[in-house]
Amino acid sequence: MFLSLPPSAAVVCGSASSSLNSHVGGGSSLATAGLWPWIASIQTNGAHVCGGTLVAVDSVMSDASCFSSQANASEWTVILGRLKQSGSNPHEVTQNVINITMSNVTGKNVAILRLASQPTLSDYIQPICVDKGTRTFSTGTPCWVAGWATGQGGAEEVLQEFQTSVVECVNVSSTDNICTGAVTLLQGNAGGPLMCKHGNSWFQTAVLTVDSNTTSNNSTNKARWSRDPHTSPIQVFTKTSHFQNFLAANLGTFLSPATSAGGSSGASLAHSSLLLFSLSSVLLLGWY
Repeated sequence: MFLSLPPSAAVVCGSASSSLNSHVGGGSSLATAGLWPWIASIQTNGAHVCGGTLVAVDSVMSDASCFSSQANASEWTVILGRLKQSGSNPHEVTQNVINITMSNVTGKNVAILRLASQPTLSDYIQPICVDKGTRTFSTGTPCWVAGWATGQGGAEEVLQEFQTSVVECVNVSSTDNICTGAVTLLQGNAGGPLMCKHGNSWFQTAVLTVDSNTTSNNSTNKARWSRDPHTSPIQVFTKTSHFQNFLAANLGTFLSPATSAGGSSGASLAHSSLLLFSLSSVLLLGWY
């Protein structure tokens, strides 16, 4: 008697190791390895240019302004699992880029970088879920941004994270935008994610953008923010759901979050399930 093995479990998104992805307090701090396993460093000529996120098994999303309109994919590389821009990164992998496609909508746009191969998923490399507008992140929801920028994170330029929270949008459409408390972003942070947790999974609700219209003596190059006279400064981001049609056309089926609680990575869950099933099959075959 032969028992067939089931197909391996589908890759889930937004799942990070609970021992690596934990937060105490707020504000800004240096990240640790595996804290944000979907963060990517997008580089050309060996230098970090923008952040990005693994949003499919073979694709990374970033800010379209990081690339020229005729971007040559072969000039770019994506590094996953990286913590420090200098020094040892034992969990990182470098991927070549074979195609760059940019959305074409009014206002801010995003880019999808297709990787030459699928990276092996681990506790340090996982995809994040992309918000399609079907989930509500109400006022007060805590969210994070993360990225690298020259001169930040110490001599080794360690990945930095900044905590903020969702606020009510003022004078802009809440359908197309998500607003948070003010966050200072530097040029190297562009393309990274605004991340909010829903249930047990992390969702990317926006791609970080940074304005370039700063003076030569203003090295902070802050991201756009607007001020309402009755409230604190707020940050305005274009929702990822604004690009839903573009993303669906270039990513295919969106990855789904894990249905069960727990912090184990999707890859680990799939591997464990397959091992358990294989062991059960062997034991059952022993009875015949």
